[in-house]
Amino acid sequence: MEYIRQMNAFGMKSLGILDPNAITLYLRLFLKANQNNWKDEWISVTNEWLMCATGIGSHHTISSARNSLKENGFIDFIPGGKHRPTKYKLIPLTTCASTPSNYQASTKAGDEALIQAETKAEMPQSDIQAENRAAAVYNF
Repeated sequence: MEYIRQMNAFGMKSLGILDPNAITLYLRLFLKANQNNWKDEWISVTNEWLMCATGIGSHHTISSARNSLKENGFIDFIPGGKHRPTKYKLIPLTTCASTPSNYQASTKAGDEALIQAETKAEMPQSDIQAENRAAAVYNF
């Protein structure tokens, strides 16, 4: 898996779709896979480890975030059993076939954030600095 392309694709495709818990869970799984040098397609971790690593305080919230990631095409998983960790697979996001179906129907807020980010990327540096100073004055 190409680390930077996967991370950039996740950033774009998750915009306006995932809640903060799902994003945190994905990033922690991503880091775990990277620590394993992407040796295995599947990584195994317990809910307890995820709760500690993410700061998410309940099994229910971990389960909800995990389901959201799967439903939106970011991961696959095989639930663990008693005393067995859950197995996770990060879905490659850099191919057209792996684009989550609801990515095209992202929220208005997500679209606006994307447009604002693209606009800033095209702005001259002096304009960006002036905009940042104005935002600081008005506490945006």
